[in-house]
Amino acid sequence: MLKYEIDHIHLTSPDPAKTAGFYEKLLGAKIMGEGVMPDGRKNVNIDINGLIIRITELSSSTGDSEQESNGLNHIGFRTDDIEGSMAELKAEGAMVVKDIGPMRAGKMSFFMAPDNVLVELIEPGK
Repeated sequence: MLKYEIDHIHLTSPDPAKTAGFYEKLLGAKIMGEGVMPDGRKNVNIDINGLIIRITELSSSTGDSEQESNGLNHIGFRTDDIEGSMAELKAEGAMVVKDIGPMRAGKMSFFMAPDNVLVELIEPGK
């Protein structure tokens, strides 16, 4: 079997810089670069501890293209302090979808990021 690893996650957004700012402020993302696609759409690449997220401007103002609206359920991030992480997110006004609760091997919580992207925080069991 060939070996596969995640290279990046690609999100679309009406405002890539604003979306990148959310991840920068609340999850410590580093802005890797901003640019313009050959078709004129803006994009921002961010790095969250080795996870690369590419955020590209929607190709239409409505964002209702099949290619740009289907396929991503949520992004999951691991943390060693879910209570502290959620306290910071709540203090910044993040919309909590599911507060901290148990999972099979640890704890989890969900919040909503810009552009209706569901984000999960996981604290593995010890």
